[in-house]
Amino acid sequence: MRVPKDLQALIEHLAATEDAFGDWQLGRKGSLTRFYPADEVELVALAEKAYLPFAGSYSGGVLTLDLSSDDIEKATVIDFDSEGGITVLGTSFSDFLSLLASDDGNPEEDGRTVAPTLRAWILARGVKSHPSFAARMGELGEMTRQANMRWSAAMREASQRLRPDEVLDYKLVLGESLGGIAIGDAAREQAPFIVKSKLGKVESLTLFSGRHEARTPDGTNFMYMRASDAMAWLTTHGFKPVMDRGAIQAPDAKLRLRISAAGSGRAADPWVYSITLQDG
Repeated sequence: MRVPKDLQALIEHLAATEDAFGDWQLGRKGSLTRFYPADEVELVALAEKAYLPFAGSYSGGVLTLDLSSDDIEKATVIDFDSEGGITVLGTSFSDFLSLLASDDGNPEEDGRTVAPTLRAWILARGVKSHPSFAARMGELGEMTRQANMRWSAAMREASQRLRPDEVLDYKLVLGESLGGIAIGDAAREQAPFIVKSKLGKVESLTLFSGRHEARTPDGTNFMYMRASDAMAWLTTHGFKPVMDRGAIQAPDAKLRLRISAAGSGRAADPWVYSITLQDG
């Protein structure tokens, strides 16, 4: 498969030198299935066909190109880390190199910056560095949110093709009892959903971003909604939400929304990535 010209040049340069490529190695690339439990592998294997891994990190992450663009030179660079995070590192491979060569990059503190010799090579190719690594990551925050949404959509599509009975479309009625929840016949204690029950009664349901959707009667889907928008919606509907330890708590709605951490390239206004409904 053809790769961006700057990536091909990087491959040849690293093969001929001892330059350090940040925390990554081109030879460590691998499948995204490594991040998922065994019963998810067939789904991930189908979903990841839209991505081309080209490097891996010592910490276990995988760098990929998003193949949704018709022009490989404009393929977004996405980092799938070993903790389940998905972060855009460039609108193209050239933009990714611009990020690595940022004027304020510190290879001793950040695995996403490179050694001075590789930075000099990048600049010698005519690639203009970004003035600030952190500022550029902030600019890419919305693209990161969109990339997370695309991956979730890919997983949902794979699930609908391979295991449609496990795709959940939950009617989210806030403030009411959970009632009956049809997700197979047994409780599940891991993502993409968790059902906890006691004495045959469901006590809580947690949905993670992925194959499932939960919508209110007016069609509102909190997943990937900006935290500020979720707070505004809940306030408007009289549920008195509060921000507490990385989550939006709305006891009157029997709802808890976990949100992504601000920083590390994500926008200052984070987004929802899991929904928990609980009785009591």
